[in-house]
Amino acid sequence: VRAISRTLIEIGFHKKNVMVLENASRDEIIDALIKFRKKSKKAEIAFLYFSGHGMQVDNQNYLFPANSTAKNHLDLERLIKLNSFIDSTSPAKYEVILIDACRNNPVLKYFEKTKLKSTVAIKKGLGHVTAPELQQVIIGFATQAGSVASDGKKNNSPYAKALIKNLKLNLEIRPILGQVRREVSKATKYTQKPIYDDSIGLDGVCLTGICTGESNKQNQSIVQEQFVEPERENIGIIGKLMYQREPSMGRFTWEEAKRYCEKLTLKGYSNWRLPSKKELSKILKKESIKQKEIHLWTRYKDKESLVWVINLDENDWYRSDTIKTWRNPNLCVRKIK
Repeated sequence: VRAISRTLIEIGFHKKNVMVLENASRDEIIDALIKFRKKSKKAEIAFLYFSGHGMQVDNQNYLFPANSTAKNHLDLERLIKLNSFIDSTSPAKYEVILIDACRNNPVLKYFEKTKLKSTVAIKKGLGHVTAPELQQVIIGFATQAGSVASDGKKNNSPYAKALIKNLKLNLEIRPILGQVRREVSKATKYTQKPIYDDSIGLDGVCLTGICTGESNKQNQSIVQEQFVEPERENIGIIGKLMYQREPSMGRFTWEEAKRYCEKLTLKGYSNWRLPSKKELSKILKKESIKQKEIHLWTRYKDKESLVWVINLDENDWYRSDTIKTWRNPNLCVRKIK
């Protein structure tokens, strides 16, 4: 936490506005979140980083204060819901929330031994979180939903180390988190893959304050070309169709998704595009996508005014001209010559 705070000050955050809380109790964290929310009302960017333990019970994410435990369902009241952290940044124009709390939590064994085991849904790590649509927010996690993250061998976790290094770059936050994902994946031999979800426009958020103008245009190219890193397992093939096996980490309007695919370079391949409804249907029959509560974009066939989108949670297709402004993840495809 101290290293992250020093990095924020180094890239231009005022020292008086950087709050550091270590080994804090539940009451201390709640008080700090209330104060942080008040400060966020005047902030251009509210940046929140949490490092520690977390768990999900009944599809609700909880973070652990210092010296706390949870041996039964009532003990969850001693913890703090992740939503409280997200709410604390909401008054700011832009919000960046990074959670390094997907550790392998030893208290899970207590829940697993209780009589409530059959009625309480307990899973490893933290559950998937979707960025609120009405906020300009990006929420990053040290690893994928339902997975656990490494503490590292020394003071900082692999996720923290990558953040400390890359937050200093004069780039928009999304290519920074893309680079963090690549470095952490490589450092952990691809056992840990950081993710994020956002509801921020294509212009994005610049933490250093100097990645604007022409520099920002270059950053947008990086967002589009490197959003999904070229990992060997991220490409699939059906017949003569090559496709991304995992949805994009970010969420786009249809126009943004279209440009994202057109600019994408993945594993040395270019000429990507949005899939047709038929192509996406074939991909979804072959691939098991974990994030069920998402929509995926498809391209138009004849009229640009009508666009297909599928809701994976309901397994339902929609076609309309009004949904083009929604923000959804997407998969890109390309034809193999």
